Amino acid sequence: MICHICNKDFSSVVYPYHVERCQAEPKTPEDMKLPELKKYAELNGIDLAGATKKEDVLAAILKAGEGNGTEPQGSAADQA
Repeated sequence: MICHICNKDFSSVVYPYHVERCQAEPKTPEDMKLPELKKYAELNGIDLAGATKKEDVLAAILKAGEGNGTEPQGSAADQA
């Protein structure tokens, strides 16, 4: 079974426990791997405009966060 949060493959016995742990430990976009970022963008309706590299996908996600009134993770530190 594939975890819908982190996209890792698990046996059906381990899967329910893993999902609980994944949900309890939310990641910021900066901490996600490329497949996780793409899934995050898909689930949040973020247009990646053909971005394929992690840096480009992350930039699109952070830019989308600026446009909807939410502050993307890490931007406060960037501005300091």
